Order: sequence, then C-alpha cells, then structure tokens
Amino acid sequence: MRPGPGAGPAARGWRLGAVAIVLGALCYGSARGDDDLFPFGPMNQYSFRVDPNGMIRSLWLEVDTTAHTHVRVDLSSALEVGVSRAELEGQLDRIITAPARLQQLAAAWGALHPDRPRLTELTVGQDVVLLRHGRAAGHRRDVFTSWTVP
Repeated sequence: MRPGPGAGPAARGWRLGAVAIVLGALCYGSARGDDDLFPFGPMNQYSFRVDPNGMIRSLWLEVDTTAHTHVRVDLSSALEVGVSRAELEGQLDRIITAPARLQQLAAAWGALHPDRPRLTELTVGQDVVLLRHGRAAGHRRDVFTSWTVP
C-alpha cells in the first residue's frame, strides 16, 4: 500500500517541527511569559497580589427555603440563581442600597429549580480572612444585607 500525498518523510518532519515549536512556546510562556504572550503565556487577568498583612474577602449568598433549610449558594457559576459571583460583586453597592433587588435572584432560583423548595430569605455578605505575615491570623463574617421574599 502506497502512502498518501503529504505523508512522506519531509511532510512528517515539517509537522513534527511545527508541533515542537508550539510546545516549546507553550512551555516558555507558562514558565517565563506573561499576558503579552497570550495564547502562549498565562492569562493573569484574575490574579492579584495580596498584602501579606492585609485581608482576603470572599462574597457569599445564603438562602433560607420553604423546607426550613439554610443553604450557602454556590456562586462559582450562574446555574444556581442566574448570576455568577462577579455579577453579584458588580451589583453589590446597588443591592446593599436596595435589598429588594435580591427578589430577582429568588425568582431566578424558582425558574432554574422548579423541583426545589422556594426561597424565603436571601442574605449577602462576605467572609474576611485577616493575614499577618502571609498567614491567616483571624476570621470575620460581614453581613451586608438581607431580603425576605414576599
């Protein structure tokens, strides 16, 4: 059986060389590169420096249901209440000023999860980890606002 067109030693060598260049660029970009080298460097748009004597904040949403359960909602995706953590953080000032905006999240929960108990109350807050020399030195829980679903 005769090899098809482009399957000769020269074509294979060219393809292997191209693969080696791409893999080399990925390895270099991952080890030494920055966002300027994307897609061969890391996307650091979400990374930031934390002061070793500062604090780490993490927004949360907790809900009470008609089944008398208290649940912390997973904000890592929009599949729970129709918005992700970033969207909630972006609207946080407005939500604190007008907690009735949380009603939209209760409605989204009902639409996304018709088989689950309805929400009766939503509470938004954040966990704060206090750092000293880069290590956890304390913890605080701040509650920003809550909304009772009518």
